[in-house]
Amino acid sequence: MKTVLSDIKNKKGYLLMLIFLASFTAFCLLFSFLPLFFAVAGFFLISFMYARFPKLTMISLGIFLIFQDLLVSQFGAGAPAEMVLKRSEEAVILLAILLFLLKKIFHKEKWERTPIDIPLLCFVLIAVLSSIKNHIVPYKLAALDLFLLLKGFFIFYICYNLHLNKEDLQKVISLLLNIALVIFMFGIIDLIIPGVFRGFIHNETFIDYRSGIPSVQSIFIHPGTFGWFMAFFACFCFSFFLIVQKKKYLLFSIFFILGMLLSMRFKPAAGLIPALLLAFILVSGFRKVRFIFVVGLLILVFVGFLGTELNLLFKDRVYSYLQSPDLSNNARNVLYSTSFRIARDFFPLGSGLATYGGWISALHYSPLYAKYAINSIYGLEKGGAFLCDAFWSYIIGQFGVIGTICYGWILFSLFRGVIKLFKKMDDIFLKAFVLATLMILVEAIVEAIADPTFSKPPQCFFIFACLGITCSLNSLNKEISRDENSPNK
Repeated sequence: MKTVLSDIKNKKGYLLMLIFLASFTAFCLLFSFLPLFFAVAGFFLISFMYARFPKLTMISLGIFLIFQDLLVSQFGAGAPAEMVLKRSEEAVILLAILLFLLKKIFHKEKWERTPIDIPLLCFVLIAVLSSIKNHIVPYKLAALDLFLLLKGFFIFYICYNLHLNKEDLQKVISLLLNIALVIFMFGIIDLIIPGVFRGFIHNETFIDYRSGIPSVQSIFIHPGTFGWFMAFFACFCFSFFLIVQKKKYLLFSIFFILGMLLSMRFKPAAGLIPALLLAFILVSGFRKVRFIFVVGLLILVFVGFLGTELNLLFKDRVYSYLQSPDLSNNARNVLYSTSFRIARDFFPLGSGLATYGGWISALHYSPLYAKYAINSIYGLEKGGAFLCDAFWSYIIGQFGVIGTICYGWILFSLFRGVIKLFKKMDDIFLKAFVLATLMILVEAIVEAIADPTFSKPPQCFFIFACLGITCSLNSLNKEISRDENSPNK
């Protein structure tokens, strides 16, 4: 396969490149411009790796993102290594999408249509128009927010065009499943001796006890991320158990659901329930009976061991967000109520990029927080911990009614396309993968109510990577069907 680097065909080109790199390295070392050196060296390394080994590069990025926060926590705040590790994900994705587009242009390759092309284009236009119309923040901040907003879709297009085959998927899933099982085992250690374990791996040492149980976070710096990670692989394993019908996947499902519950976070559990209901609707015949039996058994087991604690956790969440006399001062409730006010006041396109509910608006503290008098709410003050606490309030406030409809259109297009693929997929393994992706998407949509699921790593990467790979399987399914129906077979 030709790559972008293959355009440099003669030795003279390689020689000039080496001379430039040597000169640049000498310059940086001589004048102690180490950050610049590492930035440019990283640029060339990532460009080379993606151009020559795109599949390996994206798989490596996914594995890195699992451990990213733990690696970042090993360095002090503001250290150069911390900044490099934090921003490396965006750098790789940006370079990968640029190289992907350049390859399409230089080789005059036809654009492969996907289900999200038109709704995504409409959504981007709304985001840009609302930002230009209102101009609440500088355009450079709006551009940064736009990149973070589109980061997941860049991952989608990159993975869609990797054209992974069945063997590739089997290897990747096996590798990630083994990593997930190790992380689950670390979670059990974190449950038993949280202080010792977190001190040993130099993780966040604060232990959040809920209903007398430490909120397990394993190698992650927050229990919510661990809970999502366990729910993600629970979807995978339960799907493979239903479709492939191997008992080991049921055992793995039990492990991951237990890990999810031990995070003592309500969001992943709330997302997993509708994902399981979707699986029940889509499977047929004996698999429905199998589904009912297994889910009923799991409920009995988990209620028997953790019933009291889970009941207390559920009541606590309901009280905090629906029954508390101080609901108007709850940060997440305020984010939603204010997002509706912004959507009304800036009807119909919203307030624009980098103005509300996102990381950039929190980092540079948008003037809308003071305008709507929510800057005194705990967690929403400048530097507050809950400024990016919900994805849907971010969409509603910044992009208004039309923008929210367009984002819903994107998700609906993905959902409908993947369901169609599931119904016509013939290969058992690939069918299980498609069902797992559907479950993951549903879980993410629900969890995004109380978390920036579609915009923060590692959630963003794994969700959109699965969606991109799954949508690309449509052509692979046609090839498999053609081979099986071939008269020469």
